[in-house]
Amino acid sequence: MRRRERSAETCRREQTLLGDDVKQIDTPMPIDPRRHRFLRALGLNMGLVALGALLFSLSFPSFISKWGWFPLAYVALVPVFVLIHRSNWTEVFFYGFFYGFLAYALHNFWLTGFHPLALLLVPLIYAVYFLILFPILKLADTLLPRYGYLLQIAVWLAYEYLRTLGFLGYPYGIIGYTQYLFLPLVRLSSLTSVWGVSLLVVFPSAWLGYALRDGWHGWDALGSFFVRNRTALLVWVALFVGALGYGLATKVDYSQAPTWRAALERLKQRGAWFAARPAG
Repeated sequence: MRRRERSAETCRREQTLLGDDVKQIDTPMPIDPRRHRFLRALGLNMGLVALGALLFSLSFPSFISKWGWFPLAYVALVPVFVLIHRSNWTEVFFYGFFYGFLAYALHNFWLTGFHPLALLLVPLIYAVYFLILFPILKLADTLLPRYGYLLQIAVWLAYEYLRTLGFLGYPYGIIGYTQYLFLPLVRLSSLTSVWGVSLLVVFPSAWLGYALRDGWHGWDALGSFFVRNRTALLVWVALFVGALGYGLATKVDYSQAPTWRAALERLKQRGAWFAARPAG
């Protein structure tokens, strides 16, 4: 009898211990909130990088459309300016490098027809450029909390100009060139070169990027932002309408003008220069 009681007691203890183990296994491990916030922010920021690179490349003739979708250029840099505001000073270098590589790898898909390595080397060069450019844009956003987007536009235009100079000068990818089908606007370049067109194209991205830098807070918040920053927007509208008026008034018929293919001529010349260099 005593043996049976001891056996029953032992079984009850084993079941109790087994039940505790099952409860411990079923209980989920607590998630570190800091890690969760980091992963969430990383995913959102990488999404902004990918979206910005895709919009930038699709604004030009691309692997999807041989003519390009030039209206996208007016918002193509919105993810970039939002990303720069969201990033801290450590992250902004990494995101600049990754954006520059991805954007110019997508944009310069045609370089494989010149040399397969060109599709690696050119994006790497621009990854380094954007590694430097993103912190400068971040500095502009920090120095002028209210009107930083105006300084960012100036920085972007300076970048576009400087990247065309010197031996590594490479004009492909200047955002003003996306408007080549929008003839009334591109005729402004007879007065300002492409930089005036780039100014009119970049402004909406910088303005909207500043409005959305802390996320979407509804139409009321966007309306309040418009009221506070309406002067700059109205000036842009006046300049844009004036540029269109100038373009319509100075229409020139080039339908009978001679044409030629020169897209890869500069690259071919540089390839020949490298081939002609003496060894050593």
